[in-house]
Amino acid sequence: MNIAKYKRIRVEIPDVATKPFHAVSFHSSAEDKLVYKDIHQYLESADSEYIDGILEVNKATRQKNTGLGRSVRQDFIDKKNSGFYLSIEQSTGEDDYTSINYVLGEENDVLYDMNIIDIADDVKANVVINYEGGQRGSFRSGFYHVNLGSNSELNLIKVQNLDDDATNLETITFVAGEKSKLNYYPVEIGSGISLTSSSTYQIGDWTEISIFPLFLVDETKKADYEQNLIINGKNSLGIINAKGCVKDKGTKVFRGNVFLNRGCKRSIGRFSDKSIIMNPGIKAHTIPTIFCDEDDVIGEHAGSFEPLKNSELYYLMNRGFDKKEARKVLVKSSFMPALNMIKNDELREKLIYQIDQKLLK
Repeated sequence: MNIAKYKRIRVEIPDVATKPFHAVSFHSSAEDKLVYKDIHQYLESADSEYIDGILEVNKATRQKNTGLGRSVRQDFIDKKNSGFYLSIEQSTGEDDYTSINYVLGEENDVLYDMNIIDIADDVKANVVINYEGGQRGSFRSGFYHVNLGSNSELNLIKVQNLDDDATNLETITFVAGEKSKLNYYPVEIGSGISLTSSSTYQIGDWTEISIFPLFLVDETKKADYEQNLIINGKNSLGIINAKGCVKDKGTKVFRGNVFLNRGCKRSIGRFSDKSIIMNPGIKAHTIPTIFCDEDDVIGEHAGSFEPLKNSELYYLMNRGFDKKEARKVLVKSSFMPALNMIKNDELREKLIYQIDQKLLK
């Protein structure tokens, strides 16, 4: 039985039975400043109304078509088998980071993960989350809820690098309090099918949200990415700046929605999607939308699809690079600002190597 169909990329999400999952690890260089629990342990004592509120889908009328759908959400609620609760209660150092690593494999090939992150008021923190491994038939459906306290700052990097034959689904919700700041880098380079939806609720005034999606859709992969900026507070800034590459027979859709709601005076919402197209015949789409019912605001959107510039290829090839290497250098340059934010040297170098290999094919 299939639980959902996605016509834009012509895929159906199967009904996958849950099973135990035991391949998640945690590391932090500032453990004395945070609380980390297995999600099942956390839920035993968590306020049930709070949890129900996180999981319930209450959308404004014009947001009704956002998200992955109620069937995907209910499927995850019924089958969750892993996840974590992370509360960072004191600021960590600039070079400190907390990392969570999920590894799919032969015995851990089905993951329904529920994750909650709380950043306390006036706290600054760096978090890296990594998904890797898997095999043909591996399946992951994940959920995140992130609370940003007043005057807090979170640098969050999330890497999805599952096996090319895996399926990846993800819903993530950010709630931003007054004067909070978020820098979010979702890096998507794995999975044969990947469907993601991120919604950021800027409920406080003077919030600053910067989202930098990075994607590589190669071979016969199909990807549908959605980012929603929902701006309610005054004097706030929301930016989505997506960059990536589509090659071979990949199919990619990127939906960027900016909601400038009543009460968000003097706020700014911007969306842009820049896709490098590596060869003819590729199916790539961007769907930017702005909804506005407030004055004295700025809403902007942009989308571009372009091949690599012959002048840049010519420049590099005249300096000793062959064509494949020149193409790799130009595309990888878009990924490096986010990858350099990853303070885990082993993970960063592994990702750089895998991106190199995919671009050289």
